[in-house]
Amino acid sequence: MQASSLRALFRLLGVPVAAYVVFGLATGSIYARSGVWGRTFRRDEDALGYWSAIAGWLQALGPVPAEYRALLR
Repeated sequence: MQASSLRALFRLLGVPVAAYVVFGLATGSIYARSGVWGRTFRRDEDALGYWSAIAGWLQALGPVPAEYRALLR
């Protein structure tokens, strides 16, 4: 796979994640992993859990797997 196609793939995968974060910010409710499964965090009930979940989803937008980094340069 060429670098340009990998770059496009990662951008394509990032779009729904970014949209979900925006949706979570707008509604005040977001689903995230918690323990074995996951749960829904609400901003008005558990602010720390909610913002931690938002931060986790934003972190998912950033890293690129190490084996692809050389190809993306």
